[in-house]
Amino acid sequence: MSAVIKGTSAGPAALRRSLLATPDAVQQGRLIVESQALQWRLPQSTVDDAVLVASELLTNSVRAT
Repeated sequence: MSAVIKGTSAGPAALRRSLLATPDAVQQGRLIVESQALQWRLPQSTVDDAVLVASELLTNSVRAT
């Protein structure tokens, strides 16, 4: 699996991480998204939403593999 998160002028142009399609990837992905969102100093509610979306997408990807 691979994901790109576009940034703003205040952040990097993209964040790219590759994860194996295993159940562990869901937790790893959540931690990556949370860490990056906090580095970008996003509001906690936005961080929580981003982590939830990442979790859903990663879970679906793992199940479909």
